[in-house]
Amino acid sequence: MNSDYVLLEKLNTSGDWPFIDEEYEYWSGHRPYSIRNKNQTIDGVIINPHLPKLFEARAHNKRPKAEIEDWWGRAFIKTIVNIETAKNDVFLIYEVRCLDGSVSSKSTLLKQFINLNLAINYAKRFKIKTADFEGAGF
Repeated sequence: MNSDYVLLEKLNTSGDWPFIDEEYEYWSGHRPYSIRNKNQTIDGVIINPHLPKLFEARAHNKRPKAEIEDWWGRAFIKTIVNIETAKNDVFLIYEVRCLDGSVSSKSTLLKQFINLNLAINYAKRFKIKTADFEGAGF
């Protein structure tokens, strides 16, 4: 068994043992079912999930096994504040994203919406299997 996965198993019971290497941390608060992420969930879709700082800059083959198991194929929504300076208008864009291997070191932008309900409905329909990671060639 992979040593980082063992650390995460300990983390599940004690909460004190994150996966940490020189530049990357993955701990219980980053997991989809953490209290922090559950509180930001609508219809099973996590809105603005609490993720590692370098989640969008980490090669998939360098990610801890538990992170791949947790997030591979799980669509989530990231809220972006968009400011149109010409009109001084501020509005939100809801990005549906997923860690699926289409981009080598970050989540894939699947689609953008200006309506949260539409984004949630789209994210609920998108799903791939974690097992697909094995065949992705990472």
